[in-house]
Amino acid sequence: MSVNTVPEIRKSPFVSWVVAAMLVIAAVVALAALLLPRTAAAATAPNGGAEPTLADLTPGDRSDIARIQTYLNNIHTLQAGFLQVSSQGGYSQGVISLSRPGKMRITYAPPVHVLIVADGRFLIYNDTELNQVSYVPIGSTAADILLNKNIKLTGGDLKIIDFVKADHVLRVSVVRKKDPLGGVLTLVFDDDPLTLRKWTIKDAQGILTTVSLQNARFGIPLDPKLFHFKAPLMSRPKD
Repeated sequence: MSVNTVPEIRKSPFVSWVVAAMLVIAAVVALAALLLPRTAAAATAPNGGAEPTLADLTPGDRSDIARIQTYLNNIHTLQAGFLQVSSQGGYSQGVISLSRPGKMRITYAPPVHVLIVADGRFLIYNDTELNQVSYVPIGSTAADILLNKNIKLTGGDLKIIDFVKADHVLRVSVVRKKDPLGGVLTLVFDDDPLTLRKWTIKDAQGILTTVSLQNARFGIPLDPKLFHFKAPLMSRPKD
């Protein structure tokens, strides 16, 4: 099986060396939200931060959420270009490939020299410019919510704190029951037909990162080699 052709990454016409530096900082901030273990995130929550409350859902809301849950669990593969924007003003783009359960590859366009690979066990962060590699267990990161074998928005490890349906758009916001102050994940869908369009992560420091999918393709064959990562022996985690 050959590696699929990924969506073209468009170059931003306004990138200067100053903006380039901002992009690198923004990517690191966004990656921290993805990579940060849940226990560490909770420890850095603002003092006195109120725990998010459970959303008051109508029967219609629960029906839509059940539909979303079924849709997410039926996503086995996904490949798309993405645009990432941080509330701190950063902007970056790249390509994301996802194969559930547990597999993901995120490649950023220059000037961000970053590759992220989830291989089923670890979320691997590779700074390709500095040749630095870090491994984090997938289950300790926010990425686990989307990569889990069985995504459960209700009755599982997550709780829904907000649900909005308006103008043919559905938005559902969730936190982890064991770490409600660690961050909020909001999934945004077009309705009729139901399609995942973007997600946002609000971390424990209040930084909001939005990832919008572009030219997304669902259910396509992906080469398993996309989710393999070979690192120098000294940087590999011990079994």
